[in-house]
Amino acid sequence: MAVMTLTDQNFKETTIDSGKTIVVDIYTNSCPACAMMAPVFERASEETNDVVFAEVDAGRNPEIVSEFKIMSVPTLLLFKKGELVKKHIGALSPVELDQFIFGDDM
Repeated sequence: MAVMTLTDQNFKETTIDSGKTIVVDIYTNSCPACAMMAPVFERASEETNDVVFAEVDAGRNPEIVSEFKIMSVPTLLLFKKGELVKKHIGALSPVELDQFIFGDDM
């Protein structure tokens, strides 16, 4: 499944109202750690079922950045059944990303 692009306009309906498990990568184009995280995130989206992967360009979506108090990028947000359950700042390896998403469910 491809990574979905979220904006200030479609964020709430996609994450909170959907009731699905969603991992959101908040990034900027000028961030080296974000560039390092991008292929890990893309690969996970292709290999993982039942989880929606989405990205938000922090520079173009100030409402999301403000609402979730994003101070550094990349920041990952994990939503389950419309609730924010985890937040992580910094790039993750593939194994760390799986652990972030599934934790004890693995």
